[in-house]
Amino acid sequence: MLRRLFHKLTSPRSRLPDFFIIGAMKAATTSLYLYLEHHPQIHVSHPKEPAYFIDGRDRDRGLDWYKSLFVTRCRLAGEASTSYSKATRFPEVPKRLREAVPEARLIYILRDPLERIVSHYLHCLREGWEKRPFEEALYHDGPPRLYVDASRYAFQLERYLEYFPMEQILILETERLAEEPGKTLDETCRFLGLKNKIPQEALGVRYNTTRSRMPKTERPEISPALRRHLSDQLAPDIARLRALTGKPFQSWSL
Repeated sequence: MLRRLFHKLTSPRSRLPDFFIIGAMKAATTSLYLYLEHHPQIHVSHPKEPAYFIDGRDRDRGLDWYKSLFVTRCRLAGEASTSYSKATRFPEVPKRLREAVPEARLIYILRDPLERIVSHYLHCLREGWEKRPFEEALYHDGPPRLYVDASRYAFQLERYLEYFPMEQILILETERLAEEPGKTLDETCRFLGLKNKIPQEALGVRYNTTRSRMPKTERPEISPALRRHLSDQLAPDIARLRALTGKPFQSWSL
């Protein structure tokens, strides 16, 4: 009887995730996800981005399918769907997350907004979704604004703050993860309530980026005129982001 009880208490079980990496797209969410996968008390979903909380094919597969991605004995389970911070296209996500997992911890990793836009464009170009030259795509972005809105981080964050307190949201910076992975991941583990750290041998791994996969000659430069155009669109949002988070984002170009 005791053996059966022990097995029941320790056997893997399906569940909803405890934390979500909600974006931003092309801001090192894959690196963060893969680093966290090395933690002995964390299970992450495969695939990385089930995107269950947006309308689409995977949501149609049902809650039992989604829970089956988190069959684990680990203390925490999580996933990383960057579509969760595309509020212009998927405004329903924060409300659905709140209804399903009200105590969830949310991790939002942010990158210099202009660098993120360039990487986003290159990603779409490589996948065949984008055919236009860089400046044409940016000057004729939307509506909805595919590239700019994903870099409007305050706009995205404000949608979540309607449903979650700031204490349940961790803001990280792509640049700091690259320069200080140990400190950044220690902060992440503390936020998730974990004392153990990511194993040291995992911290030396550098995961592929759009920059490394694309020929250098294909990486577009932002002209002064386009920079002014994007700055006009993004500067008010960045000011709100700094006020909301108390973070200076000193390394950013805006």
